[in-house]
Amino acid sequence: MGIETEEVEKTRTRKRPRLGWDVAPSGLEAHQTLAKARRSSPPKRDDDHDGHYVFNLGENLTPRYKILSKMGEGTFGRVLECWDRQTGEYVAIKIVRSIRKYHDAAMIEIDILQHLAKNEKGTSGCVQIRNWFDFRNHICIVFEKLGPSLFDFLKRNKYSPFPVDLVREFGHQLLESVACVWIVLGSTLSSFLL
Repeated sequence: MGIETEEVEKTRTRKRPRLGWDVAPSGLEAHQTLAKARRSSPPKRDDDHDGHYVFNLGENLTPRYKILSKMGEGTFGRVLECWDRQTGEYVAIKIVRSIRKYHDAAMIEIDILQHLAKNEKGTSGCVQIRNWFDFRNHICIVFEKLGPSLFDFLKRNKYSPFPVDLVREFGHQLLESVACVWIVLGSTLSSFLL
């Protein structure tokens, strides 16, 4: 920690007063707490100040998924490239920030993606959900690993414009996907959003 960070830590005020349940349990209560801790996951690592999961490359997200690289970051969370030990393939895992509104939005996203996967027979052009789980208060959505995003592709090509025919093809694919989603989800979509 730098000197500047230490000074900020010293001057930071406590957000809330210490409550009675903040103190360590004693007796039978301590024994029950210890037994519960043995059944739970490893100690929780603190999230960053924005609620993002803090990770290290090469560590296991769960026993099934090994973190290989960071693919991207957005408003809702981060996307990590992981190795799925069970299927033997690379996957993209979206780790949603541990903030209630993003958690709720992720659950709606999961419902829609699962409904779409069950009913669309691979014609929507939408990314396919493989799995999802809650890991240390972060919703994690496992997707098939695809290529770079359109933005990353543009950035790598120094923002060179696409040929008009390619832009038309992008538009065509986008409209086909939206039409398929509308046909498959139809009236169900409004129930997800309400």
